[in-house]
Amino acid sequence: MRISKALTQILRHRAQSLGVHIRNDGFCSLQQVMQVRLLTEQQCCLDDVYRVVQDSDKQRFELLEERGVWLIRATQGHSMKVVDDDHLLQRLELNDPDLPESCVHGTYRRNWESITSNGLLAGGPQGNTFRNHVHFAPFEPGDGRVISGMRYDCDLAIWINLRNALQDGMPFYRSANQVILSPGFDGVIPTWYFTKAKDLRSGESKDLPQQCLWSR
Repeated sequence: MRISKALTQILRHRAQSLGVHIRNDGFCSLQQVMQVRLLTEQQCCLDDVYRVVQDSDKQRFELLEERGVWLIRATQGHSMKVVDDDHLLQRLELNDPDLPESCVHGTYRRNWESITSNGLLAGGPQGNTFRNHVHFAPFEPGDGRVISGMRYDCDLAIWINLRNALQDGMPFYRSANQVILSPGFDGVIPTWYFTKAKDLRSGESKDLPQQCLWSR
């Protein structure tokens, strides 16, 4: 877990500030990453990193051998602006035959009032300096196919109309571990794209903001 958290910090948020070169597709030299103090102080070896990548329940990381050099990247969740969505992720299009039927954001009941006022914000309350995207799962809450994109302890789910948002020009992407991501419009996914919201503890539906009732 300590190695996984260190890799997350380096590959999603701090590579540049730690002197590790990161490409616009998110890949970094594994050798460079291994020399960062966050990892050296744990005395981990390459085998430890390989095991963390292979055993990650959320498939957080990806390894690539390129011309004899091993590279590593986080599959999603970046805050560094040097990482380009179109190089890291698969862009979703309206005519994609496998466009997800569900697009569900997992959050917490304590955030509902803020969300109804401000929409879904990339990075949540911490803003897009914390994360570049709003994260979604492509399946219903509780579906065993959900690998990542929704925290296990979420108690509120919000569904959005993915097709309407795409038609309006909002960019959406799919990561290698099947998370749906969007930067929204200027970091915001407005509430009028919401189709429903549900308390996952009680099963009760939440009242949607007035401006998104048309999308039901």
